[in-house]
Parts: sequence; structure tokens; C-alpha cells
Amino acid sequence: MRCGYSSILCIFLLLAATACQEPYDPGPLNSNEMIPVIEGSVSNGPGPFVIYLSWASPFGKKLDLPISGAWVMLSDDIGLSEVLAENAPGVYVTSAYGIPVSIGRNYKLTVRLPNGDIYESPSQELQSPPWVDSVYAEIGTAVTVKENLYGDLIETKSQGLHVMADVTDRSDKKRYYRFSTRLLIERYHTLNPNTPSAITVFCYDSYNPDQIPQVFASVGRDGKQLLRSIRYSFLPYIIYPEPEDPSVSKDLMTAWVLQTRVSVFDQKVYDFYRLAVKQLQADQQIFDPVPSQIKGNMVCRNNPEKIMIGMFEVASVTTLHHIFTWFPGSEVYHMRELKDYQFPEGPACREGFPPPGWIYF
Repeated sequence: MRCGYSSILCIFLLLAATACQEPYDPGPLNSNEMIPVIEGSVSNGPGPFVIYLSWASPFGKKLDLPISGAWVMLSDDIGLSEVLAENAPGVYVTSAYGIPVSIGRNYKLTVRLPNGDIYESPSQELQSPPWVDSVYAEIGTAVTVKENLYGDLIETKSQGLHVMADVTDRSDKKRYYRFSTRLLIERYHTLNPNTPSAITVFCYDSYNPDQIPQVFASVGRDGKQLLRSIRYSFLPYIIYPEPEDPSVSKDLMTAWVLQTRVSVFDQKVYDFYRLAVKQLQADQQIFDPVPSQIKGNMVCRNNPEKIMIGMFEVASVTTLHHIFTWFPGSEVYHMRELKDYQFPEGPACREGFPPPGWIYF
């Protein structure tokens, strides 16, 4: 399973996955049915757009089964289409000068597998991007559940900031949203503290904190679609342990940099994520196994009884970046929006001055 930031599926199948492929329950032990996994999206952002094809792994097995040699076509409602190129096993991409993607048009995906099965998605409109009025926070605590080395579930209460947002879109039609986040935590420590050779080391760590999809349906009022005070992320204040090496000081966290992506899509995609949320929250334990496989939104044209796993999503996205600072015991937090911020990839440290992407508040 591709658990990069753009992956549609892994934010809710992550806890059920045992390997790089989506697991499924094959029913009778002698079942030889091959179930395709089709995942990808089209958005208002720049291409190329990527579609991933693979065969699902039977539950408990670790297999890497990309589907090569498929025919994958993206088409719209005015007769334009493009056949995607396979640039790696099971990875199909649009070209730089392929089918244009425009607000207000409808798009669908057609996939013909090497075995002759043809899967087709419903036509989905690329809606206007969501308008986020404001992002703000509330000081509080949150309980997280983690699995230790022995497989036990450990609850941890953390102090930090609950991040919230208001959205207002001009539309008479109900709108459906998903909030996705990436998080950068800035920290520093000192080498050779309290000596003439002391030097500060600036570090940041990056995370994809989403484990459960944060999806919301708007409330209509006076020709507008509204979301008000919806909580979509928690920023934990991290207290780092004392190092064993006396020549290194304890790390001190200084700020969070939060990337927020707000997507808007059709109701069928929303219902798909809602079902995922319901299963992941079973018994309030996020590591509970998913009790049943979630079917995708594509239909096999030559045999409607066949199933697939995954989702082809057409979504407009608005991306925002904010920096937050707060320290335990304080009754006030500080934040500001970051314009044209390029979110760095991976962790980084640098002696003497911060690495690229570091933000001073």
C-alpha cells in the first residue's frame, strides 16, 4: 500500500494492512479469486495524475502484486480522453499535455485489466475549491492509543492544541469535505552546553498524523454551505527525554507547522470514507481489525458481480499552511498563516543555523 500523502486508501486501511498490499478475506480457503485494487485521484492541482493498480493480498499474506499491462483511460463529459502510460509496474500516469482538468467538468476512469475485465467509475464533477474562512485552535488534551513492543495498547494523554476551521461555500447543493494534514515539529538542542564550544542544533521532524479520515457534510443556509468550528487535528506538545550523553542538552520543542488540505467531492466518496471511519472507530480502539472489506466505487462492466477495492476520487483541494506556538502552562497560543510555504520532505538537522523549511515565529 502506498502510504504517501496523496494516497486515498491508506489513511483508513493502514490499521488493517499487514503488508504493502490491501488485505482481503478470501472466504473459503480454496478461493482463487483475484480482486483488483484501483486507487487514484484527479484534482484541481497540477498533474500528472497517478492511478495505482494491484491485486489484493489474501489476509495474512505479504505479497507485492502490481498489475502491469492494463489499459487505463481518463475521460470527461465533453468527449476528451487520455490513455495513461505505465511508467512503473502498476503505476499509470497522465502526460504533461494530456487531458485538461477543469472546474465544472465531470471525469470518469475506465480500466481494462489483462484478464479482460473492464472496470468503470461513475462520472464525478470537479467542484469549485472549498473556501476556508479561518483556522484557529483551542488549548486542551487528547488521548492517543499506541501499541508497545509487546503488542499491548497503551493510552497516553497529551497536552496541546485542537485545530479547528470554518468553511463557507456559495452553493445551493450540499458539499462533502475531507481534511488531511501534514505536520512539522521544530525543536533544538545544544552540543557541549555551558562551554565556549557550545553550538545549537536545529531539527525538525515531519509526520503524516492522519489515521482516521476527517470527513464532514455541510449545513446549508441562505444559499451557502457551512462548516463551523469543526475539529480536524490535534497538535501534541512533545516533552523530550533527558539524553544519556552529558555533552548533549535536552531537546526543546518550539513550534508546529501544519499543512491543511481541504478536499471537496461527491456524496459517494463521502459515504465511502464514512464507512471507513465507522469501522476504524469500532470499540474505540484504533488497532481493532477492520471487520469487513470496504468495496470501491468502480463497477465491472462485463460482470457486475465482481468486486474491486479502492477508490477513484475527483476532488478540488485547497491547501493552507500555519505555524503554531504554545507551551504547557500558558493560557495563550500564537499562530499565523504562511503564504507560499514549501513543506519540506523528511526530518532534518543542522548545526549553527536552521535547515531549509524552518520557520521563525
